[in-house]
Amino acid sequence: MNIKEIFGLAPAGGAIGLEVEVEGRGLPHGGLHLWNVEGDGSLRNGLEYVLKRPLGLAGIDKALAQLSEALARPRTEVKQSARTSVHVHINVQRLTKKELYNFITAYLVIEDVLTRFCGVEREGNLFCLRARDAEHMMDVLVEAVRSKDMSHLSDDNHRYAALNLCALSRFGSLEFRAMRGSASFNTVKEWASMLLLLRNRAKAFNSPQEIIRSFSISGGGKDFLQQLVGVRADLLTPLCPDLDDLLLSGMRNAQDVAYAIPSWENY
Repeated sequence: MNIKEIFGLAPAGGAIGLEVEVEGRGLPHGGLHLWNVEGDGSLRNGLEYVLKRPLGLAGIDKALAQLSEALARPRTEVKQSARTSVHVHINVQRLTKKELYNFITAYLVIEDVLTRFCGVEREGNLFCLRARDAEHMMDVLVEAVRSKDMSHLSDDNHRYAALNLCALSRFGSLEFRAMRGSASFNTVKEWASMLLLLRNRAKAFNSPQEIIRSFSISGGGKDFLQQLVGVRADLLTPLCPDLDDLLLSGMRNAQDVAYAIPSWENY
């Protein structure tokens, strides 16, 4: 069974969903046929722009261009704010359970590195807690693997984790909340592309345990990053002079999931 069948979800064709928070003055409400515009009580003079439906990379490019053009209109002023963020949903409806846990394991190993790309101010942020900051989420994740019961992942208590597992049962997606609010939509597109590539590459491993072993036998931190995100490793490594330490920390969290059961052969 795949994730769509497990949760009885309506099919969603696109690969990526976006929620973009913006603060400022004269923010556009209309003329954005690809976006829904919503209020957000956590923002000051702000709005949240939510894609009406998931899109592929080409569609994301078009949607971000439309939003960028709207925010550049006369009398519209966008303010950089620590309260704003960008949430990316990656569609996992067609993944099997094992493929999903591959994706989660791969993400957990490199989560600290990815968060550095999202902005150092996002490290330890209460609205996007990393695995190292959210022990409860890790406990729930390990229990879901051991029991083979994915309903554990619907626990609303960890919706503010950087990896929001609650979106699985609602949308059939994993929600990634770490990206800062950014005036550069090229950064947003790069982030979404990186997460999608991570999903696709993680899916090719035989099991989460193989991902951990691959880390152990890799030629170093950058070599392992390249296995998971290809040439985008070149964007990440300059931000992380402590790369090996970050990966080792992530690996310790990820192996709790990977080795929650003795074998994934018949999972």
